[in-house]
Amino acid sequence: DFTGALGRAAGETVDTYAYTLGDLSAGVNYQLQLAAEPGTFEITPKQLTISAPSITKSKVYDGNTTAAVTAGTLSGVEAGDVGNVEVSAAANYDTATVGTDKTITVVYTLSGSASGNYIKPVNDTAADGIITAQVVTITPDASQSKVYGSVDPVFTFTNNAGLESGDFTGALGRAAGETVDTYAYTLGDLS
Repeated sequence: DFTGALGRAAGETVDTYAYTLGDLSAGVNYQLQLAAEPGTFEITPKQLTISAPSITKSKVYDGNTTAAVTAGTLSGVEAGDVGNVEVSAAANYDTATVGTDKTITVVYTLSGSASGNYIKPVNDTAADGIITAQVVTITPDASQSKVYGSVDPVFTFTNNAGLESGDFTGALGRAAGETVDTYAYTLGDLS
């Protein structure tokens, strides 16, 4: 016996809305009213998807887990919200140490005035990350020497990576020989 439909308060963003009688009718013999607590109608956030991110999967050791990434393109944004929802991505290796087949996790974040209407894309992972060892150039200090017959001094040096002396183990070495001469430096067991 009903015609028309129940309605709700106006609005299309994620929120809860009160029910209204809308244009619901049961004819002239009935006067309709909403229940004392009719409940509410809810608009929930929409799940967005994203095209594959662009991840730089290889880097030289730098002491942190950050990986370079550019987020992909969002899919599922409603026409009225285009330009009001942005996505950014942050990526991290599982550890900062040198290795191959490292897991890189990409985490997405939404921003913009309409971002509350959406659920961010599911985070991505890649299992083929690589961190290679950083090349450190050792430069022995100038004018190091010893007197014939004495023990070699501890050879001092600088490095191009800004490492401190406590970051090294072992010692710089030199080519074999004990006669008066000049000798080339070697890395010895410096690590």
